[in-house]
Amino acid sequence: MNEDKKVKEKILEKSIKAFLSKGFRGTTTKEITSAAGVAKGTLYWHFKSKDEILDAILEKFLKEFVGGISDTVTNSSENFVGKFKAFFKFGSEFSRDNLELMLVYQTLLGEIVGSKSKAEMKMKVIQNRYDHLVQTLLDEGKKEGVISEDVDTYIHARIMTAALIGSYLQWYLNAGSYDSEYVRLYAMTIRKTLLKWVGVEIDR
Repeated sequence: MNEDKKVKEKILEKSIKAFLSKGFRGTTTKEITSAAGVAKGTLYWHFKSKDEILDAILEKFLKEFVGGISDTVTNSSENFVGKFKAFFKFGSEFSRDNLELMLVYQTLLGEIVGSKSKAEMKMKVIQNRYDHLVQTLLDEGKKEGVISEDVDTYIHARIMTAALIGSYLQWYLNAGSYDSEYVRLYAMTIRKTLLKWVGVEIDR
């Protein structure tokens, strides 16, 4: 990674931490430059505004989380259950390994929804892609005859993504007070429950 890219990544990293701590509106560019250890001119060399930093964070989430899940499912040669397990595994491991990115997205979602801003529109695009990915996966299950024809995949996909967001938050809140066996059982139970909603029973 060249020096310019390292500086840009550092600004993004410190911005994520700042937005988590004080929110997007509550964070100043001065606080970001101070945390990143860069001059104001350096910040504006990489990002024209705080809004552009926000857009870069959303793009990072879209590419790494939603794009990563999409690639995982698309590249899998498994049947519906196998693909769903791969989808769930990627999301769980990404959430574990990219805690701040996941949390800042959810924090920003709560702050920005309703603002009718460009950022809100981008968040809608991100959520629609995530929802559509799950819906497509459920539609595959229908084609295989695993999921009943009377299951509304549009509705169930959106219920699933909402449940997953909530389950990640619950995990973050409790993971520090439980051992790894709890985390394993928690994840397995969530996965089984999501599949049971669409009439698919699995042992583990």
